[in-house]
Amino acid sequence: MIILVKIRLKLKWLFHDIMEWVGIPVKLNRRKGEVQVLCFHGICSNNQAFINGRFILEKQCEALLKALDVEYNIISLEDFIKGHQKPNKLNILLTFDDGYLNNKTLLLPILEKYQIPASFFVTTKNSNPKWTDLFDIIKNEKISFLKLQNSFPSLNGFSLNEIKKWLLVQDDKVIMEITELLKELAQPFLVKYKVFWELLDKNDLVELKKHPLISIANHSVNHLSFTNLNEDEINLELIDSVRFLDELETPYSKVFAYPFGHYNEKLIQLLESKNIEIQFSADGSNKKRKGITDRLVVNPFISLRNQLKAIDNGQY
Repeated sequence: MIILVKIRLKLKWLFHDIMEWVGIPVKLNRRKGEVQVLCFHGICSNNQAFINGRFILEKQCEALLKALDVEYNIISLEDFIKGHQKPNKLNILLTFDDGYLNNKTLLLPILEKYQIPASFFVTTKNSNPKWTDLFDIIKNEKISFLKLQNSFPSLNGFSLNEIKKWLLVQDDKVIMEITELLKELAQPFLVKYKVFWELLDKNDLVELKKHPLISIANHSVNHLSFTNLNEDEINLELIDSVRFLDELETPYSKVFAYPFGHYNEKLIQLLESKNIEIQFSADGSNKKRKGITDRLVVNPFISLRNQLKAIDNGQY
């Protein structure tokens, strides 16, 4: 079934690309008055090959943001919260997860060029680097995961995708241990791939907090899947991350994007009880759910026309 869905999507994208090649203009802006929230992560230089599906090239990012600015109404997080949207256009809220340093060094100049607002959902521990980014470096360099498998014998015989799925649902203690192992394996290549793992530090956040185009919001402390944490652990994540952002004097400490987009109905209710005012997921399903706003994750592997069509439809 999944294979059939992928084939159908690729055929649809090919059709739209052919339409572009023969000069047929794309029809957009069919959801006037609605809001579409987009989820980005990192931005990498144009001469750097992707090592994951979360980053987007500078030139891709600029082309997309320029097109969005022409076709739609790009709003700030404050506009979203206060309901300040245009009724005659689709309104776009740009969000960038994880707090990568490249959001400042590579993305911010693009935002300034077109005077486009964006929201950065940052993790407050600011530990460099995250296990997910180390995993991508090791996989891309074809480094053996044997040391990790020796430390966790239950992983013997697992494929790389299976190892990553297993890592996603581990607790903080295991993640810290694994991060150190992965960092040791990736050490010779950290400088080469620094754009893919360096995070904004507190000084960067203090600087960005003052920028008129940037809003800083909450993405937890440790970027752990909340679906795998107990209530006490979730409370600690929320207390610590809210305190950090409050000290930073950002007004959006209680605007929260779930790490990995993982959530369930119980979590929605729990965060509401902790006065988390707005919650964002990243399903890309465009389904309306009470208490949570879905986001469409930008796909760096499709053409600009296909990305705009997906944004216009609210799903791929």
